[in-house]
Amino acid sequence: MPASEELECFLADRREHVASTILPALAEGTCVVLDRYYLSSMAYQGARGMDPAEIRRRNEEFAPMPDLVLWLDLPVELAMRRIGTRGEGDNAFEKRESLESCRRIFASLKGEPFMRRIDAAQSADDVFRDVRAAVSKVIPGLLAANS
Repeated sequence: MPASEELECFLADRREHVASTILPALAEGTCVVLDRYYLSSMAYQGARGMDPAEIRRRNEEFAPMPDLVLWLDLPVELAMRRIGTRGEGDNAFEKRESLESCRRIFASLKGEPFMRRIDAAQSADDVFRDVRAAVSKVIPGLLAANS
C-alpha cells in the first residue's frame, strides 16, 4: 500500500477511535492509556517518506494532545537483536533503516513537555521503575495503591 494511502487509513481509524472512545472517556473523567497514538504515525509513516509535521498537524485537528508519552528508546542494533529472537517473520515496520528513521523522529520530540524518554536498554525492572516514576508525576497516587 502506498504510504499516503496507509496514512489516510490510519487517520480514518484514529478519527473514529477518538470520537467513539477517547473523547467520551475523557469527558467522563476517565484516564485513557494507549499503546500507540498519533506520534507513532508521525514516526512510522514519517519513516516511509511522509512529512511528520504534517501528520501531526492533521491528527491534532481532531485528536487531543497527550498528557504523557512514554518513549521506550532502544538503540536500533539492540532492537534488531530482540526482533530476531521473537521467531516471527519480517515486518515492514521493523527494518533497520525504518527503525533508525523512527528513532530520529521520536528524538526530535524530546523538547515536548509531555515526552518522557525511557532507556529501554536497561533491565526490565529498571524500565518498570522509570515508567512508574514518569506516570506517577503526571497522575500522583495512581500507582501508590499497587506499591
